[in-house]
Amino acid sequence: MLAIISTVAYSAADPVVLQVKDDTGAKNVALRISRTATLDGGCAIVNDGLSHADRTIQLQSSNHAAATAAALYALVQAAAAVYLGINGETFTGYLSSYREEGATLNMAFMVSSRLSV
Repeated sequence: MLAIISTVAYSAADPVVLQVKDDTGAKNVALRISRTATLDGGCAIVNDGLSHADRTIQLQSSNHAAATAAALYALVQAAAAVYLGINGETFTGYLSSYREEGATLNMAFMVSSRLSV
């Protein structure tokens, strides 16, 4: 699966295109649901719906060039807001972690909003 990462603010650098593993969790969502016990022994459940801002997408790649790893590392160091295009969806957010383990890159992308369906 391809992931495309680019800065939200203008940058002369090209977007980073990365081949990532399919199990990114990009389709995982959780509703904002709370349950409170009531005095009669039951409960009240409140469903506040879905918020994409609760999502974290895990990106893992072992098929990338050294220049790609350097560009991603620079994005993390800059603490820049980025766009992530993956699996037919586009998000804004931040690369919250970056870890190189040999030839494998592991990153976490914290979603702040979804831009497309």
